[in-house]
Amino acid sequence: MRLSVVIPTHDRKDRLARTLDALERQGDEVDGGVEVVVVDDGSTDGTQDLLSSREREGRLIAFRAAHAGPARARNAGARAARGEILLFLGDDIVPDPGFLAVHDRAHREGGSGSRAVLGRTEWDASRMRVTPMLRHLDRAGLQFGYGLIRDPENVPAWFFYASNVSLPRELFLEVGGFDESFGGAAWEDVEFAFRASAAPRSLRLVYRPAARARHDHPTTLESFRDRQRASGRAAAILVRKRPDLAASLGVDAARTIREVRPASLRVVELLVALVDPLGVPLPGRLYDKLFRWDYLAGLREALRSDRGGA
Repeated sequence: MRLSVVIPTHDRKDRLARTLDALERQGDEVDGGVEVVVVDDGSTDGTQDLLSSREREGRLIAFRAAHAGPARARNAGARAARGEILLFLGDDIVPDPGFLAVHDRAHREGGSGSRAVLGRTEWDASRMRVTPMLRHLDRAGLQFGYGLIRDPENVPAWFFYASNVSLPRELFLEVGGFDESFGGAAWEDVEFAFRASAAPRSLRLVYRPAARARHDHPTTLESFRDRQRASGRAAAILVRKRPDLAASLGVDAARTIREVRPASLRVVELLVALVDPLGVPLPGRLYDKLFRWDYLAGLREALRSDRGGA
């Protein structure tokens, strides 16, 4: 088996079905064959019925596990996979035609050392309205940071997005897979990438935007603020494991921000709520300032919890 697509899923049955349909349409484009491995991370929405029916048809391999987060689900899928290459994909990310072939070709290009291949994920404009705020989140590092990549042949570990990335299965298992102490979908992929880049067989990340997929994930100002809080809390786990990354993760800033959210941010929030539905973009620094505070607040909360509330 050449390529194993590993998908963790939790309560996204309809979106998962679209992702699986898109993969099935291009499964014959990879020499050596493609398998799809789905790990149901404790879904309660009928996902298991969907997977059972497709398993009977021989269209995928499916496992069910207690809800423990995407890191554990991906690890389980990787262990069960038979492919030489693992391709991690989100359950709400729909591949464009040719997606699998681009990932496969990038691994066949050769070059020194082991490589991981980062594809490009964009908002699914066919399913959701893409506003200026969402476009900023897509390219400036808050959701994704593709616009910040300077050298596609040597991409920093910060850009290792497990929602659309592939790498050799042997190396993934050799390094130890994703750290399962990360319960949510934040920073567990970056932590792995830093660990893998320092391994004896150093992993090098390359960027291939032609491996494009569509993110079917409706996102509002409020939901992204919540996401940033969760990201901040998860960043505290990464800091414990990698204290050398504390400055990059904003630890000092988290410890010194105000206890109460500044009124100026409420003004920015109201402005975004007013003009974003109209398609009017704001300066990127305003979006960054707005969402940065929530990230830092989540990080501060987790750091205080680590110190027993001190």
